[in-house]
Order: sequence, then structure tokens, then C-alpha cells
Amino acid sequence: MSKKAIKVIADTSSYENLSSFDCIEDLNKTVRKYRDLIKASVKRSDLKGRLIILLELLKRHSCKQIGVSYMCKNTIANIMELSYKTVQRLMKKLEELGIIRQIAMKRKKSMLQTSNAIIIQPIQEEVSNKDTVEKGDKCPTLFKTKTTTLKQKINRLRTYETVIQHNDKNSFNDLPVEFCSDRIPKEFVKLMSYYFNKAFQIDEFYKCYMLVCDKYNQQESYCINIALDSFRQLIRKMKRSTINNPFGFYTRILQKKMKGIYIRSQLLNN
Repeated sequence: MSKKAIKVIADTSSYENLSSFDCIEDLNKTVRKYRDLIKASVKRSDLKGRLIILLELLKRHSCKQIGVSYMCKNTIANIMELSYKTVQRLMKKLEELGIIRQIAMKRKKSMLQTSNAIIIQPIQEEVSNKDTVEKGDKCPTLFKTKTTTLKQKINRLRTYETVIQHNDKNSFNDLPVEFCSDRIPKEFVKLMSYYFNKAFQIDEFYKCYMLVCDKYNQQESYCINIALDSFRQLIRKMKRSTINNPFGFYTRILQKKMKGIYIRSQLLNN
């Protein structure tokens, strides 16, 4: 059986036309609902945690064309410290749950296959409120730009202007510690601000903490001391040797500590 020809060219217009969200807030709301879906439908705790981490990773890398990521699986495997085959299986599981879909892309110059476009799907009830494109054999990227596409671009620009209030640099990553999210405990921010002076860095550490809490069914407010102790352990390690991925190393420390608590609680309950 011959392979199906790849018709979609990897360029900015193609990725923008594949986007199904009007703004980043809609994307965030959808991802939160999908996290609840994963928690409810996936029984294995390790698989559940990996799927949530993968979904969050795809979300963070799909803000330029909202909801569309074009990270290659090798890059994802390196970030998550998993094998390529494992990432493939996780992607397939997200597709089975209706959370994402993948579209094969080819380079404009060489016409050879490149990384798939990974599209986070909107919730079905949200799709019904949008102007839908007529279904056909052609990919939506081949249709001409319509009014709905122009509205999406305008909404994105408005979102970026309200979210990113800049003085010298037009980047969210340049915001100082004072712009950390209100949901992050003050003691967490205070300790980490001694070593990391950007708000997005502290946000990332707290996201790692929340994911590990979800994996082992622990309440975030009860385990904040474990999060602080794990960070101190990370700093001690960084003082002794080079850590290329402090977020990944911090997550591994947390997982080791949380796993011990989880096992002890299970033994006590039994």
C-alpha cells in the first residue's frame, strides 16, 4: 500500500490557518478541561502524569500560532527525558482521546517531509459556536484567507498587547519576579527569587511542582515544604556541577520525594 502524498507546506500561513483558537485564554481553558479528562479517563498514574506533562509542553510551544505546535518528537523526547518511541505512544494516546491531531508537513524548498503540525483540538461544544469551514478533500490550509482568519489575527494582537506590558523588551520572559502568578505561595517565590530573577522561571518551577502533585494525588498546599526542600537540593547540586535542565532535575527530585510519601500513605491505608 503506497503512502499518502503530503500536500501541506510548512509555512506561517499554513500554521495560522490550522489554528482553532481566537486567543491564548481560550487555549488555556481548553487545556485545563483536557487535564481533567486525562485524570478521569487514564488509570495508570505514570501514564497520566506523562500525558499531562506532554500536553502542557505542547501548549507552551503553541502560542505563536495559537493551538498549533511544530516541535519535532526528538526535541520533545529530550525535554521530557523519554525515548522517541515513548513520545510516539503518548502522542497516539492524546489523539485517541481527541485532544490533538497531527498533520504531515513538507518543506517549501526541498518538498521533503518535516515535523508534523500538532494541533490542540477545541472542545466540541466550543467548535459549534464558530463559523465552520466546509468539509472536503482539501486541507483547510489550501483555502483562501477568510474574515474569520482575519478576526483571529486581530484578537491575537489584542491579547499580546494586554498580556505583555513592556518597557524596553517585547517579551513575557523579561518580566521580573514581581509579576509571578498570585496562585504561587509567597514562600515559594521568596526562596526561588534568590537564584532566579524572572517571573517565567518561577512559574515553570511551580508548574513542575503542580504536575508532580497531580501525578501522586497530593494537594499542593500540603506539600509546599517538600517543594522548598527539593529546590534547596537542586541549588546544592547546581553549586557542585552543571545542570543543563534545572526544571527537569527539580521534577525528578520532587517525584522521588512524592513517591515515598505516596507509598507510605498506601501502606498506612492498607
